[in-house]
Amino acid sequence: MGQSEGCYCFVNNMLTRILDTLMRNYEVTFLDMEAGLEHLGRGTARRMETMLGAIEPRMKSVETVKRVLKLAKEIEVQEFLAVGNKIRSERERLFIEEKMMGLDVEVAAYVPYDREVIEADMLGIAPIDHDDSSPAVIALYKLKEILKTRYNF
Repeated sequence: MGQSEGCYCFVNNMLTRILDTLMRNYEVTFLDMEAGLEHLGRGTARRMETMLGAIEPRMKSVETVKRVLKLAKEIEVQEFLAVGNKIRSERERLFIEEKMMGLDVEVAAYVPYDREVIEADMLGIAPIDHDDSSPAVIALYKLKEILKTRYNF
């Protein structure tokens, strides 16, 4: 089903119902959604407490966050947190910090650019399975701890 073209209305409606059930019955539900705005436009992320969004140090990414914030508000997402991604320098980190501050968005973590992530992708494996001590993986471990502390899980 995922490879064909056409309307995904039925699939999205079913996914929305499943997510509603999960969120009512479990204290914590994590969703790793495909990059893009479709899941917001279709409402599959409706009423989430917190949404994390990866942002790269580029204006195009900042503009995407602006659109995400608008759509997230429409579908009753309570909070949006940014995660700086592919950070190569202090200048890039400060760029994201400044732009997100201007949008009143908290940056939960910064993930450095990491060649090992590319290597893992070329091998078709998860970065954590390729090198669990790479800088990006370590940054994500830290993000996990930040979220666990923030949301008490």
